[in-house]
Amino acid sequence: MLFQGYAQDKPKIVDYKAKWDTDSFEYNNTIRKFDFHKEDANIISSLREIALRCWDLFHCAVTRALIFELIMTASRGYWK
Repeated sequence: MLFQGYAQDKPKIVDYKAKWDTDSFEYNNTIRKFDFHKEDANIISSLREIALRCWDLFHCAVTRALIFELIMTASRGYWK
């Protein structure tokens, strides 16, 4: 996830505006990106396994997406 033009004090989260309000700053400056570096292969593999286990346990696709976003964001150091 790329947060373009965000001020230092603006939280870098994908909220309602970023997902659904097409006229908002958040929607137009939160860029979804799905290409990964080779060094991310291990964490992506682990993420996939965790997500599949959560799917089996909770029967919920939202869990899979949430885990993916949290781990990828944390692994890139975006929460500072």
